[in-house]
Amino acid sequence: MELFFKGIKISLIRLELFKRKVIMAWYKRRGRFYYRNIHGSIMRLDAYDIGVSSDLIIDRTREDFVAREFRKLLKPGMTVLDIGGNVGYYVLQESRAVGDKGKVIAFEPVKRNFKALNRNIELNNYQNVETINCAVGNRDGEAKFFLTKESNLGSLRDVSAGRCNTGSVMVPVVSIDKFFKEKMRPDFVRMDIEGSEVEAFKGMTKTLSKTKTVGIFVEVHNLSFQVKKSFYENLKECGFEMIWVLTNPPNHICKIRSSSWNYTIPKCEKQLFHINEILKNKNNLLTKEGYYIISIKGKL
Repeated sequence: MELFFKGIKISLIRLELFKRKVIMAWYKRRGRFYYRNIHGSIMRLDAYDIGVSSDLIIDRTREDFVAREFRKLLKPGMTVLDIGGNVGYYVLQESRAVGDKGKVIAFEPVKRNFKALNRNIELNNYQNVETINCAVGNRDGEAKFFLTKESNLGSLRDVSAGRCNTGSVMVPVVSIDKFFKEKMRPDFVRMDIEGSEVEAFKGMTKTLSKTKTVGIFVEVHNLSFQVKKSFYENLKECGFEMIWVLTNPPNHICKIRSSSWNYTIPKCEKQLFHINEILKNKNNLLTKEGYYIISIKGKL
């Protein structure tokens, strides 16, 4: 019986994926660029981008559950550091949330994405966003950046084993500790850089350790047990204790939740753990992949 329901689940997901491909093929025949109101901001989206843009053209949202939880924590006047700005989905939400007295500093190493990010900021006339065309790592310098067909899946890590790389480019890399050496410290850090978060975090430990009140929002990707453990150990050393763990299935999975096979479909969830529990792997988070964490040090 369990295999039967698993087969139903896989069939439903495949059907939804096929439907989305048909929808995007229709959009591509009509034109390339589409404008959408996404959570209060206008975005110019490329129908030929099979990653973030396609989701936003169809659904007008992405990772809706975790995005809403993140927005709840942002306040006017905050300084937000966005590492992996992509085409601006989160950057625009951050800009609206922190307001004119706040600031967003967004890093995006891929030139195509960087241009799209700046175009979307200009479309909305947001004046509180600073964009920087470089990657973030544990030290300053240059590194090879691996590109993929999806605009949001490029990485400093060679992910060719699981994805279709389309080449690589050399990009400048900066560490946050050096970048913020003589600047105001961030109130919140959002990171989604396809598995390079561990190295980026190593390059900001001094900044986070010195900051009494700061929040982080990170997507945890497919990394080894030891690398994940090292990441959480670094978090603990910087003063983070309580970790909210959020799961948010992709849009094509969320859309089929209304079926009678609900319990076979992953759900949006939010759970609170102490970092010591995670380090002991009591909840399998050191072996699990594809989830998000939010943690706050001090009181925002």
